[in-house]
Amino acid sequence: MKHDHRLDGIRGLAVLLVLCHHALQEIPARSALDSAVFNLAGTLWFGVDFFFVLSGFLITGILLRNRKKPNYFRSFYARRILRIFPLYFCLLPGILLLAKHYSGSTHWPVDTPYDFLYLSNVHNALHGWPSRFASHLWSLSVEEQFYVVWPFLIFVVPPRRTIAFISATALAVITLRLISTASSTAVYNLFHWDGLLFGALLATMDHEQVHWSRGRWRLLLGSACVLLAVPQIGAGFDWQHWHGLQTVSYALIALAGAAVIALTRMSSRTVFSNGILTAFGRRSYAIYLLHYPLDTWLRKLHFHPAAGNWLPQFSPFPGIAYTAALAAITYGLSEITLFVLESRMLALKKYFEYGQTPS
Repeated sequence: MKHDHRLDGIRGLAVLLVLCHHALQEIPARSALDSAVFNLAGTLWFGVDFFFVLSGFLITGILLRNRKKPNYFRSFYARRILRIFPLYFCLLPGILLLAKHYSGSTHWPVDTPYDFLYLSNVHNALHGWPSRFASHLWSLSVEEQFYVVWPFLIFVVPPRRTIAFISATALAVITLRLISTASSTAVYNLFHWDGLLFGALLATMDHEQVHWSRGRWRLLLGSACVLLAVPQIGAGFDWQHWHGLQTVSYALIALAGAAVIALTRMSSRTVFSNGILTAFGRRSYAIYLLHYPLDTWLRKLHFHPAAGNWLPQFSPFPGIAYTAALAAITYGLSEITLFVLESRMLALKKYFEYGQTPS
């Protein structure tokens, strides 16, 4: 499939949503305007779920197009490793070193082995959230676990049963989450495949030429947004601690993400064609890895509005300015990582092509 820059735009929006969510945490609200801005930022965590939908869509599309080719497994895993491992394992020691330094301990953080094995989400489920420096790594673990098992499942499921299989798997994940008695942290970390599966379902619909009209996708998107908004009307409602709503919310966000992708691909030009969004989307992996430890470090250095005494009363603007600066700095750092490391690793993908489908 030809590279679609509009999907880069969705990815760019997703990473900016997550960055805003993290950067505007813990800033004291001193006015109604402050509260409105910071409460809005508190809901932007769903950018991670949009990442999941995009990953499920793109990865499943690759697998479906190549599952009959001779180098299916070898090429897929080699290309994923070249895309993911170099930057992750270059940055991870620095992230953990910062966590160790600011913890005041002579020992490495207890989650260190989990992070190196892409089991951060398992650590969080068992032991709770780790240091702020590394607590964002859970989503990368979820995606990596998906990459490990999904090629095998797509390979063994008969082509005409793929849509039914993915639908059943999504329903099973939602049901397991609903009946689970685990804590909200464990549920969030372990039963969070909705986005990946709905993205995979969208890719399979494309592959099997199951076409939905623009009106149907708009209805799905609107319905998901309304259902997500309804519980927020109640004052003081905490979605994270109502298990049923938590279960339904992830599924609704995943459905909304799939609808956004479908509608975007039906339009020749959308808001996601914006150059800023596509630029951030092309650098989203590095930006995601870098922004949270950088934000945490700046807090430790008292550059963050929540950590200093320079936040003016009745104004959210220092927090917004800080967020814009964090976005600019992480983008600049991502350009460096692209030049120094990522572009060189990605160039090696040419040695791992899928080959031709046997006639």
